Formats: sequence, structure tokens, C-alpha cells
Amino acid sequence: MTETLASVATEPDAPMLSGDDSPGGTESAERSIYRLRDLDRAAKWVAGIFALALLLAPILAFVHFLPDWMPSQDPALMGIRALDVGTERTPVIGQPSLSGDYVPDHRVNHLGPIHFYMLAPAIRLLGPNVGMLLVSVLIVGTSLLVVAWATFRQLGPRGGLVAAAALAAITYTTGAATLVNPVSSNIAGYPLLCSMVLLWCLLCGDIRLLPLAAVFLSFTAQQHLSVLPTVGLASIAVGVVIAGRSLRSRPWRDPAARRQLLRWGRISAVVAGLLWLPVLVQQFFASPPNLTALVQYSTHDDRPSLGYGVAVRQVAHVLGWPPILGQRNLSGSWLFHRVSLVTWLTTGMVVVAGGILGWRWRRTQPRRAGLVLMAGVLAICGLFSGASVPVGKEQTRLAFYHWAPAAQFFLVTSLGLAAVAAIDRLALARRPQLRAAAVGVLLAAIIGTSIVSTTIHRWPNTLLAAYSPYERSVLDQVTDQVMDHRSEFDDGEVVLIARGEAWHVGIHEALAFEMNLRGVAPKHPRYDGIFVAGERLVDRDTVEAGLVMVLDTADGSRTNTREKALPPDGAELIADVAIPKDSDPGYEYILRSRGTRIRVYLLDRDELLDWGIRRELGD
Repeated sequence: MTETLASVATEPDAPMLSGDDSPGGTESAERSIYRLRDLDRAAKWVAGIFALALLLAPILAFVHFLPDWMPSQDPALMGIRALDVGTERTPVIGQPSLSGDYVPDHRVNHLGPIHFYMLAPAIRLLGPNVGMLLVSVLIVGTSLLVVAWATFRQLGPRGGLVAAAALAAITYTTGAATLVNPVSSNIAGYPLLCSMVLLWCLLCGDIRLLPLAAVFLSFTAQQHLSVLPTVGLASIAVGVVIAGRSLRSRPWRDPAARRQLLRWGRISAVVAGLLWLPVLVQQFFASPPNLTALVQYSTHDDRPSLGYGVAVRQVAHVLGWPPILGQRNLSGSWLFHRVSLVTWLTTGMVVVAGGILGWRWRRTQPRRAGLVLMAGVLAICGLFSGASVPVGKEQTRLAFYHWAPAAQFFLVTSLGLAAVAAIDRLALARRPQLRAAAVGVLLAAIIGTSIVSTTIHRWPNTLLAAYSPYERSVLDQVTDQVMDHRSEFDDGEVVLIARGEAWHVGIHEALAFEMNLRGVAPKHPRYDGIFVAGERLVDRDTVEAGLVMVLDTADGSRTNTREKALPPDGAELIADVAIPKDSDPGYEYILRSRGTRIRVYLLDRDELLDWGIRRELGD
């Protein structure tokens, strides 16, 4: 085993495809990439152990959140959309964005429904908790493994080890919640990183990964509008470089290379076409067409954005010191801090060091030079993406800056390979035992990082960071008490309404989702029309009853002075659940300011109308 670890640590990088960055024939391509099946048995065991070590972070995050997590707010609404898959209400676009909050009358949905299609069977078979969290783990875990494998495929075992170390640092920094939270803005993060690595592989001439790149790029682009600048600009930049290179080398003159290009190009076109088919169906056969709305929103003159001055500071924080990787409670606001002189100086040093490495590697090790190029591309994407972030309540959300971990991956991997090469020049470093020990230490560090990441007390490990306002037991109690009165409202149309609830709580959406799973589908208020299918909205002419959920204090006093929180006197109280005082620590401030009890009242049709429910019923 020691000899195996030593050989893994010393294996040189593979040459570029065909020796000139261009796709070559099958035989040439097979010789110029690393394949797991070509490793000996012991090396395969080492690779498998490192793969399991990388998966440890999302698995531990799953175990950490599973007992208490519940889908609320957007995840609950996503779960309801997932239940519509396979029916006449099958979604063909993604969740709604907050574009209408920035430019009135310009409502744009996130682009695609792929995530709903993945959630649907998992929720039906395993339930919302296990199903939704497991799908997130599968997405994140697959992204991590593909990144490590793709790097190994281009650079060999040494590159794979450095990539694994960078990935472990990234999973620690983003935190446990980012590894399991199914909300669309979060779930795009690790697929974006994987997409950028696959673009780098295409830049290296590995045309066989084109279909896989189409899958990850399509999935990522459909999740959240905030990733579109990075996905679009990086794809265009890589495409331009590959096109320019092809014009010089003209690979299509080689019949074998031409067959490879046509084969993988056709497969990629079919894959991308299938993944984007629902989006195109919505665009051409539904109203309003979402892609058209996106173009109109993007080009609107009054759309407020942060601008390039703020974006430059964000890029400096990503490239300079102190580094993003290793931060205990990283948030988007971290990128808005004042840029110190040290940060500016270290940013310049990183840029210069990257330029020197890229120039030195451009001919002898062009794949490593490609790492530097991708880091630069992502820095430019960060400038454009950061400048286009809308000014408002979402500007400090980390989900708007998924380009940052991706840029860090390429930066750390390229600098890490340079450091390993420098250490190799030392006579002491050539001893096999020390090389094997270094690999063992790296493995222990990856495992230890995953364990520490989940066990320490910090914001990314709280239920609130995973979009779960209260512990699962609270929702179970509320739902059980409501369903005990099912006979009183199950025969007619019932609408579920919330009062006194902060916008980021979402407990009434959680109740609606849970009731759907138990065979009762309450109608949604009319203002939920952007979140659910039209058939799920209440009709004031046919509604028979209303379930009114109220978040209030223990003595029943109002907690939201902007609206009349409590139903009229005489309304039937059918559920009353106290929020545990030792609830999730991330939610303490909401418990203090937004209430400590959840009450659900049952009102008949006349009581609803007398109470003055107008906006909810469409008046």
C-alpha cells in the first residue's frame, strides 16, 4: 500500500490530446487521458477511498438535518410542484423569481423544471424529508465526484488529489446547509462548479465529455437566474477559444477526429434538446412566454443593480487575503466588506502569479495553463455577475455568488499543483515513504474537515440556513391536529391562509405540502398564483371553508401590527402548538419577534367573507 500511495503521488500529468490542445483520433485520445480502469487494484482502492471521503461531507449533512428538517417556504412550494409532475399540472418552468420586486410588472420564473422531475419520484417513494434531502445529496455528491474524476482524467492522480483537497475546503466553507438545501438558488452551486470543470475539460480537448457538460450546464442554467451570467459568459469564452484553436489546427481534416466530433456533438444536441424541451414548450405554447419575459427584464432601463464598483471589490475578496476558503460563517455580505490594502496587494500578487504560471505552462503543460485561464474567466464572470445583482434585500445572499467557489477551485488547484512541483525538487520529498505519508495526511484532512464542518456550531449548520423554520416535530403536531378535523372540511373546497407570519417563515406552505401528502389538497390564496398551478388556487365562488394559520405570542396578542392577525370571535380553533424555546438556535430572533405559538382556525364560507378576506380570494 505504501508503494501504491507513493506512485499515486508521483504520477506525472498526461499530455494534451494529440499534443496540441485539439481533439485527436480515438487511439490518441485514449492514450492522452487517465482512466480509472487502467489503475492497478491497489490504486483503485485508493481512488475509491478518496471518493468516499469526498462524499462524507454531504452524507454527514444529510444525517445532521434529517431528524428535524422540514420543507417550508420555497422548498415546500417546490414539493407541491413536484407532486404535480405526471399530471395535467406538470410544470414546464422553474420557481418564480423576485424580479417583480425590482421591476414592477416584469415577473420572470427561473428557467427550467428539471429539479421538480427529480424530486417527484423521491418524494412519492420516500416522503418529503428523506426524498428532498436525498436528491440534494445526490446532486451535490455527483458534482463532487465528477469534478474530482474529471480533474484526474486530465491531470492524473496528482491533479485528482489536489482537486480533492480543494473540494474538501469548499464543502467546509459553504457549510452543511448548502449540501442538502433543495431551494433552487442553493442547489445550483455545486453543479455550477462541475459545469466549469467540464468546460475546462473541453478546453483541454476532451470532446467525449461534451454530453456530460451539456447535462450539467443545462441543469445549472435552469435552476436560478443568478447563475446565467456565469454559465453564459464562461461557455462563450471557452467556445471562442476552442473555435480559434480549431481554425488553426483544423481537426476536421482527420477522418477519425471528424467522426468523434460528429458523434459526441449529436449526442450532446439530443441530450440538451430533451432537457430544454419543457422550457421551449412553455415559450411557444404558454402565456406569458418566460424566455421573452427574461429578455425584457434583463434589458429594462430601470432595473437597479450593484454596478462594477461593487463587483470589483467582490472579486478582490475572492482572489485576495483573507481567503474565502476556511471561513467559518461565509455569507454574501462578506464580499461587501471594505477592501483593505492587504487584500488589494494580495489580489495583485495572485493575478501576477497566475499569469506567470499560465505563461510557463502554456506549451509544456497546457492543461494546467487551462486551469489558470478558467480562474481568469471566472473572475471576469464574477465582475459581470456581481455588477448585475439587483440592489435590494437579496444582494447579500451567497446564492448570488456561486461563481466565487468555482473561481477558488481553479485558483487553489493551479497554485496547489505549482506548490507540489516546487516541493518535488527537494531531495527529501523524493522518498516514497514521505510521499505515501503525505497522501495519507491529505486523506485524513479531507475526512476530518467533513466531520468538523458538520459538528461545529455555526450558521450554515442551522435549520434556518436549510430553509426549515422550526423542527419537524412542530409541523407534525400542527398537521396531526388539523387532520383530526378532516371530516369538517374534506367534503368541500378549503383555502389555507396565513396571518402574522414573516415572509421568510413559510410554515403555512409546509402545512399545505404536508396536507397534500396526506390526501387533502387545500387551495392556495390567489396571490400564490406565481408559485403553484392555477388549478390549485382558490375560487371565491366555490370555496366552502378556510383554514387560517396564525403565528402569535403565548397570550394571543398580535405580532404583526400591519394586519389583523386573529380571526373573528367564534372561529373554531382546531390546532394550537407551542414552539419549543430550545428550537433551532439560528431561529432565536424570529422566536422573539414573530411569535411562540402556531394556531390554526377553521372558518366557514360566511365567516371568511365577513372577516374581509379579499386579496386572498382575488378581490
